[in-house]
Amino acid sequence: MSINSETLVNHMNHEIAAIQPSDILAFNAEIANIPGIVRLTLGEPDFNTPEHVKQAAIESIEADESHYAPSNGTLALRTAAAEFLAAKYDVHYDPASEVIITAGATGGHLYSVDFNP
Repeated sequence: MSINSETLVNHMNHEIAAIQPSDILAFNAEIANIPGIVRLTLGEPDFNTPEHVKQAAIESIEADESHYAPSNGTLALRTAAAEFLAAKYDVHYDPASEVIITAGATGGHLYSVDFNP
């Protein structure tokens, strides 16, 4: 059976129209205009990227550090996080076995049961 491109496009358009926004995006839109609240829904900061962060990103790109990192973060980043926690809170963690880096709490749940880098 042959399907022509018009039939396929019409089917795809119907399927795409049925897609709903994610629950968190819908909730964020619903509360966006409530005065006086601090929204922690999406992790979207209310400030621009600091200049030193921009420069670090540029340097990283120029050094060809533009590939996927390990899923638990690079050792250098985990070490920096452990050093920050030690300096600020006087807590000490082994960056090789007790620190992970995620793109948010949702991604971190995968490690919450069994952390074996």
